[in-house]
Amino acid sequence: MALLPLLSVFVTVYLSSATATDPDIQHGMDMTFRAYDSVCWYLRAKQLHFDKNARWDYDGNCGGARGNVDGNLGQLNGDRGLLLQYFGKWTESMAMKDLPHEYGDVCNSYLEDPNKAAATDESEVLNDNEAGDYPWKGFGYCMITEMRKMFGEKAIQSMDERTHGHKDWRQTILDQDNKYRAHHGTESFKMDKELNAAAQEWAEHLASECQHMTQQSHSSNEIRRFRGSGSGENLMGGNWGKEDGSSAAYQASNAWYAEVDNYPNGSPVGHFTQTVWKGSKNVGYGFAVCPGKSYLVGRYFPQGNVQGDDEYRDNVLPAIS
Repeated sequence: MALLPLLSVFVTVYLSSATATDPDIQHGMDMTFRAYDSVCWYLRAKQLHFDKNARWDYDGNCGGARGNVDGNLGQLNGDRGLLLQYFGKWTESMAMKDLPHEYGDVCNSYLEDPNKAAATDESEVLNDNEAGDYPWKGFGYCMITEMRKMFGEKAIQSMDERTHGHKDWRQTILDQDNKYRAHHGTESFKMDKELNAAAQEWAEHLASECQHMTQQSHSSNEIRRFRGSGSGENLMGGNWGKEDGSSAAYQASNAWYAEVDNYPNGSPVGHFTQTVWKGSKNVGYGFAVCPGKSYLVGRYFPQGNVQGDDEYRDNVLPAIS
């Protein structure tokens, strides 16, 4: 008999900025949000769940702050003067407060003065193809520079991959999951096309219902039948956009593995144990969105989380120090 993996919901927010009449204003807002979202993404998806010594005085809610700014921008009707007057103020008061203060201490001056010249060139990392100046340009470049100072080139490489979209989102989550499996001395997952299709079908089913995820969001044992046996399932819900699969992938994998802190006597642990389960060899992933919600599904074969003390001893190996 198999245990149904427990469900946790890890939420992030992805919203598009309000539309401006003037292209340089729109580009400036886009680059501001791209830099902010990239820093937020790294702190949440990489640092918060992987480096226990780098949590900062930070509650991980920066992903939702951008929506507050966007909600206010709509009332300005794309007016250039009003956007120049308020966009920076609102970004500082509604969004920057949710990042570690080091970023605002250095970079908020670029929000307060849209025309303040950038001190560094981070166009490559931000995938910024605009050669000339535009409002708030210095802010985006400042944010990337501060991230580089705090976390080094490894962080910048990860952000560069995100802004350029180098990886397919499925490859992103596969790489993350396999990194964690390697940390427990467990053989890497192999991607399976049939499991991908099954996971995608269930993700689209969840999106068609467009409900908040609960334990009942899991598919039935019958639906998870695969090659004459059962398959395991991990779920993750959020507010990612349809083009933001890589962020969903990073955050889902890292949040699932973060349950290692609860193992073996706490809860939840089911996502973690399924991720590193030695007996699970093949994996597939699905991702789908509906208005205001999104869903990521992992399917695993053979199924993990099989009941029995010996099963867990043999399949959830200790981390390699």
